[in-house]
Amino acid sequence: MLLINCLHYSPPSTYTRTQTVFSEVLIGLFMNSSSQLFHDVYGGSPLAQIPSAGMALSRGDSDSDCKTAFAEEDLSHQVVQVEAVPTVITEEHLKAFDDEINAFLDTMFGPRDSRVRGWFMLDSYLPTFFLTVIYLLSIWLGNKCMRNRPALSLRGTLTLYNLGITLLSLYMLVELILSSWEGGYNLQCQDLASAGEADIRVAKVLWWYYFSKLIEFLDTIFFVLRKKTGQITFLHVYHHASMFNIWWCVLNWIPCGQSFFGPTLNSFIHILMYSYYGLSVFPSMHKYLWWKKYLTQAQLVQFVLTITHTMSAVVKPCGFPFGCLIFQSSYMLTLVILFLNFYVQVS
Repeated sequence: MLLINCLHYSPPSTYTRTQTVFSEVLIGLFMNSSSQLFHDVYGGSPLAQIPSAGMALSRGDSDSDCKTAFAEEDLSHQVVQVEAVPTVITEEHLKAFDDEINAFLDTMFGPRDSRVRGWFMLDSYLPTFFLTVIYLLSIWLGNKCMRNRPALSLRGTLTLYNLGITLLSLYMLVELILSSWEGGYNLQCQDLASAGEADIRVAKVLWWYYFSKLIEFLDTIFFVLRKKTGQITFLHVYHHASMFNIWWCVLNWIPCGQSFFGPTLNSFIHILMYSYYGLSVFPSMHKYLWWKKYLTQAQLVQFVLTITHTMSAVVKPCGFPFGCLIFQSSYMLTLVILFLNFYVQVS
């Protein structure tokens, strides 16, 4: 029997180890918060409130000694298990979690592009992951906090914010056009390593594109503060949260080449979008914003063109990773479906 068990044993996979470390981190966070809550309400440690087996069974008959002994053993074992759960998330826990996540991603996607090593927020997935979690929690907590509070105007803040995103999008559009032109990029299939310094220049712009997705989390936060909950749709949250995480992966594995096309189109669309958002803050400008209805159409055209450009590299490959092309096309298809549904609803 022992031989059979040995033959069926296999070492835990990277995914299993990642699950284990991730579970420890989550359990630790839960135990920290629940222990503090118990202390605030009742005082003392929650373990101190568990009665001993002797106390619980002292009222029983004398002929139940055996049952009492087993109960004591079982209960003490349970207490040991609870005490063994980590109650403090240490730097070592986070480091182990980060290492396992990175190992899992490297196993899935292969070696990372060395040209972006050491760039801000790229070496570790933890900042991107935790910022996304904070973003999602902020939506939930923000809506609860604003439920009985008046909506904020934020006119001045929104004007500066939309102007800033518009100017950043303009910079990215111009820089992507110039750098891809310098590198002799073509529109059918562009590999990752044939344009020399121009590839690095493209990668630097795409880093700003990735970072802009973090800045754009403020879109949703402003909706929360202004109590525009009708605009916080599944499409809105899915698009914002997923883009930030996807572009962390893009920068680490495919930071130039064929990846340039989508951000070029998207930067142009964002110039239009955030110009509209900035102007719409002022009621006197509403009569000049007749072109609002064309924004969703422009976004749909953007997605279709990006899918077409991506699939052209499948038809005539140039060494750009095939799996990335399929993933990008699939993701863009989800956006087409969601934006098309939104367009039909508002039309």
